[in-house]
Amino acid sequence: MTNIPTWTDIDLRIGAAYDLFGNGRTAVKGAAGRYMQQEALGFIENFNPQLAGSATAGRQTDTRTWRDLNGNDIAEESELGPTTNRSFGASRFRNPNPDVERAWQMLYNLSLQHELRPGIGLSFAYNRREYYDIGWTDNLAIALSDYTAIPVADPRGNGRTLNVYNLAAAKVGQVERPGHDLREEYAALQRL
Repeated sequence: MTNIPTWTDIDLRIGAAYDLFGNGRTAVKGAAGRYMQQEALGFIENFNPQLAGSATAGRQTDTRTWRDLNGNDIAEESELGPTTNRSFGASRFRNPNPDVERAWQMLYNLSLQHELRPGIGLSFAYNRREYYDIGWTDNLAIALSDYTAIPVADPRGNGRTLNVYNLAAAKVGQVERPGHDLREEYAALQRL
């Protein structure tokens, strides 16, 4: 597989400062810029079947119960409980969404700075960060209806209950994961 993906981004940043009264003691400063998410090997290793189980491609694990029936402190196959990951040891190869966009952020800064006396100043600032094209992985083998709400007592002792959601036993370990970006999901929600 080649060009997974090939990004060519141009990101502009601009900033300005203005001496409000012309005496060098009060300044208004502002800046705006677009910043791309850094990607090294983590993104492409998610889609390389030869790297399944590498540190960045997500290690496949399985959690099982163990009862040491013969008391020898050695986990033997007959003493292990059922698997909690039906995909354990199977290939997790996925294909990336061909229209995936690189995640990016917009940063905005606006500040007012005033020198009270030499060496001491006062600043007021507004900073904003907006996120775009954030990626996620969706397990299509599991739906919201596969979870059952279980009310448990609120640990704060206020007499209320909290819902904890339990995945149906038949769905434990089922995995189907295409690559996505949040823009698709947002567009789909807007159409509803």
